[in-house]
Amino acid sequence: MSPPLPAPSAAAQSAPPSTSLSRAAAPGLSTAAAIAQPLPTSAPATISLTSTPVKRKSTAIGVDGPNQSQQSTSTSRLSSGKKPRLASDVTPLIRDELNRCLYMFPNLVPDMILQGPWAIDDVQADSILAKTMRKDICPGLIFDASTHEYTCTPPSYKDSSFSDWLCLLGNEIADISVPSPHPRGTWVNSKNAVLSGCRNGRILPDFVLSAGQGWRSVLVVGEHQSGRASPEVGRIQLACYAEQVFIAQPFRNAVWGIWTSKTSPDMVVWRFDRAGGIGVSMDFGSTKKDLRLVVRCLYAFNNMSPEALGFHTIDISWDAPGYPLDEDSRIMTRIHPHNEPSSADSPNPPTISLESLLFVAPGIVTRGTRVWKGRLCEASGSETLVALKYSWRSTTRIPEGVLYALARSRGAVGLANPISYDSYDDIHKGLRGYHHPCPSSPTKEDNYSEHITSHNRIYTRLILAHAGTPISSHKLSALSIARSLLAAAIGHASLYFDAQILHRDLSPNNIISYSHPIQISPTSHAVCQPGTQVYGSLIDLDYAIDTTSSGSCGAADRTGTYPFIAINVLRGREPHRYRHDIESLLYVLLWVACYPPPLATAPVPKPTSLWDPTNPLGVWVSEPETDVASHKALHIVYDEADFEDLLSCFRPGFGEAYKDASRRMRLALWATAEDSTECKVFTEAESEGFRIARKGRKIQVPKRIGAEDLRLGLGNWEGYLEVREILEDLVKEVEAEEKAALQ
Repeated sequence: MSPPLPAPSAAAQSAPPSTSLSRAAAPGLSTAAAIAQPLPTSAPATISLTSTPVKRKSTAIGVDGPNQSQQSTSTSRLSSGKKPRLASDVTPLIRDELNRCLYMFPNLVPDMILQGPWAIDDVQADSILAKTMRKDICPGLIFDASTHEYTCTPPSYKDSSFSDWLCLLGNEIADISVPSPHPRGTWVNSKNAVLSGCRNGRILPDFVLSAGQGWRSVLVVGEHQSGRASPEVGRIQLACYAEQVFIAQPFRNAVWGIWTSKTSPDMVVWRFDRAGGIGVSMDFGSTKKDLRLVVRCLYAFNNMSPEALGFHTIDISWDAPGYPLDEDSRIMTRIHPHNEPSSADSPNPPTISLESLLFVAPGIVTRGTRVWKGRLCEASGSETLVALKYSWRSTTRIPEGVLYALARSRGAVGLANPISYDSYDDIHKGLRGYHHPCPSSPTKEDNYSEHITSHNRIYTRLILAHAGTPISSHKLSALSIARSLLAAAIGHASLYFDAQILHRDLSPNNIISYSHPIQISPTSHAVCQPGTQVYGSLIDLDYAIDTTSSGSCGAADRTGTYPFIAINVLRGREPHRYRHDIESLLYVLLWVACYPPPLATAPVPKPTSLWDPTNPLGVWVSEPETDVASHKALHIVYDEADFEDLLSCFRPGFGEAYKDASRRMRLALWATAEDSTECKVFTEAESEGFRIARKGRKIQVPKRIGAEDLRLGLGNWEGYLEVREILEDLVKEVEAEEKAALQ
């Protein structure tokens, strides 16, 4: 393996093609340092850590779990604290994601579909039309001998009839095709057939090109305009189908879709990726228009390579025949010690078998994170469990592998142990090939350039030593979660005070629980007691920022997991600070204490209190940013009685110790004075006290919290010590409760 990455400059904004990190022992194996309680003299300076815009996304409504069918039980659906993914909830979020992310590309078909051995010309398209005519199995196709042109008029534009007709045409074109080295699909009317693996209620595309059964085999999705639905509604519906393909096929980087009109021979071909969608409109009414191009397009879809269909295939192999669809495909990948993906120079690179999916993030214009459990096989024959994280990082953000290396070089502890980091294709260059739309005005050209600059992403792989379980798992005990929360607070503090990196995405999936403790190494700021052993670590530095460099990264993406984002970050009132991460930690504590709620033995009556006992924090998932921020401010911060009502929703096993820790965390974040139980959300400003009015009167300015304060009058370091004490007490009390229960 290559040596550890050197610490990058603050301006580092891109990763090398592949980086192998030294496979050292798990962090934190040496003796702890002496206690040092005063404020660290080298704490991060007061700088502007501008957050990127918060945008509500469909990732907030998580999936049931990798490859679970629609018939999954309510228990599994609620195991991560999320309600079932219903189309009525997800569709508006997909619409929000795609807002200003869809562009028409007039040259989409010749530039991005007809590029390969599957591309046929107009003469070959005419030959296919002639053969189809002679078979007389596709009504509506007519040849005019006087003009030597074909016209195409479907017998009906009604939903089911049209889908049947289009599938018949597509399959006839496939039958005429020459043999292909790639597995072919079949066009199917899927309107009345539930596709297995569905996680969005009974979401039903009108037609699909499929290579097998269920969503795992769908190659192209289709939507025929129905009822009074506008083309815009149909476009979003098509995108919802594409999201299902992304969910079911973890190595799918792009999804093709077809929308057809209910009144005319109009068709729009769309290609969805992690930056949005690009499309082209065609009229298949005659060969004077776009009928030949449509035939060439349908022919290509049946003969494309996996890469052209939108699959990631670099550095992976899978069971043939077929595509790298999901965990049933027995996928293998490899590590390149010489920093060259797909290099053939290394005769026996270490290989990893991908055993199971641990996490799947839904959505389209997102990072699209997938986490796998894998088994690393060395040339020596030894095997090690690892975790592989594939995600689409914004090209404007510092690579996660670089941040791990930077944190380690600055002495941070309590983080997961990285093994290797790789970068592959980006969207603008790799997936879209630098192609731009052909706009009707220069303004539209400028809009797309601005869009792709802020939305461009690069596909990455991070390999970590596999050591534990995220605290979102319902299998963990109250004690395991308490210990993990303490470990996360320590790791987060070390990341900030020692390495000067702010995490900005504390969530249940980013805090890992260990079954066995590890001992923390000495750190320059002694973020824990000497000899401390922790039962967890912090992961996911995708949204982290090096505080020694200022300003926003420029990514059009939020910083944080939606339900756990701090109030003033949701409101956009101040930059993302250390205190906002601690606020997120409180929301994580409340979340894991509430979910999964106990199964009701009888029908649950309509809730009479603010908090629905079956889904107490559902508002934080489904509502707009301003509503979520107001809900948190009113019912968590200002109204102590409402907060106490929430504590009564804690699940069995999360009793008084968790409730007391929650109360103390609330005061640590928002108490108006040291001994006060009154809480208030303060907003940051550079000045406070009195100012002089125009006529010379002194006017008192409302109290403002400082940039380096956890709460009013309490600095970050002292605030961290207070939070650490709260979580240490939580662990002790839960340990005592468990011991008492055994006696």
